[in-house]
Amino acid sequence: DRVFDFPRGISEPDYLLTADNYSVLLDGYIQPQYEGVYTFFIQADDGATLYIDETPITTATRALLSTGTDGTKEYTATKTLSRNKLYSLRIVYRDRAGDARIRFSWSHGRIPKEIVPPSQLYPPDTSVLAPLGH
Repeated sequence: DRVFDFPRGISEPDYLLTADNYSVLLDGYIQPQYEGVYTFFIQADDGATLYIDETPITTATRALLSTGTDGTKEYTATKTLSRNKLYSLRIVYRDRAGDARIRFSWSHGRIPKEIVPPSQLYPPDTSVLAPLGH
């Protein structure tokens, strides 16, 4: 599934992983629907870092997401993007203890806050230059 929305709390994402103290690396591409400033949101328990074009997205004073084991928090950051351009996307998710949750959303002047739709996410080996059907 190409949607980054696992809100219910999972303890073991895979039988090869322990229930706690693991990281998951999610790589691919994101393609904005419109030109302009996007706000990105990550909700995570325990921590995650978002990279666009291999650069960690930051706020004025800290990385987009840097949390401890104190539960789910939401962090936001903005970035100006070009319409239909593919940007490399990386999310590094970390679970230390307890439930594991992550949700990746965005908003734009023409898009209310929503989970980034699968139509705008591509696998890392993609050669797509524009959305299918356009």
